[in-house]
Amino acid sequence: MKKCILAALCVMLSGLCACGAQSRGNGSAVSSVGVVSGVTSVPLEEVSVSRDAIFGEYLSVEGDGEILALKEDGTFLSYTVSDRSGENAQGVSVPYVMTERICGTYTLNDDGTVSLLLEQFTLTVNGLEDEPELVEEFADVFAGENEALHALYVRLFGGEEITGRELLGETDFAQLVAADIRIKPNCENATFTYVNTKS
Repeated sequence: MKKCILAALCVMLSGLCACGAQSRGNGSAVSSVGVVSGVTSVPLEEVSVSRDAIFGEYLSVEGDGEILALKEDGTFLSYTVSDRSGENAQGVSVPYVMTERICGTYTLNDDGTVSLLLEQFTLTVNGLEDEPELVEEFADVFAGENEALHALYVRLFGGEEITGRELLGETDFAQLVAADIRIKPNCENATFTYVNTKS
């Protein structure tokens, strides 16, 4: 079930990034739980990982620029920053930046994986504040005839921070918060991989 939730979120956020836009680079990141990164299967062999050794920042092996910071107080912060561009009514390319941030708490498991317990998820888009026509165009594409969604996307593309609860709705967000999200850190090269889990 976790995989379905993550897939749905990936599709939605990928759509947001792709609407009338092209990626202008690999983007950079500074921490948010790998919800957007996807899920990759890795073997769960027994690994001896010291609790003190896992503190620090890890780059996702997915190549999407996501950085996950595991803090000493048992909390994590992950974010992904993506550089994008869209074309306005005058045919001029307009760059904008999409930032996804996720935070919560984590626990180290006996098999060397780390369980992430998501608490908050936010999404922001900056750079289109002076392009109201482009903001409306994006909102029209994603919301269709839904007025409430249209208002949400106008806020998002207009530069306002939107929460995961607003984006997904109470039910889907509650499922995401309850999901068993695990990563496997590689302390030697400061990278991490998402691990498939069975519900």
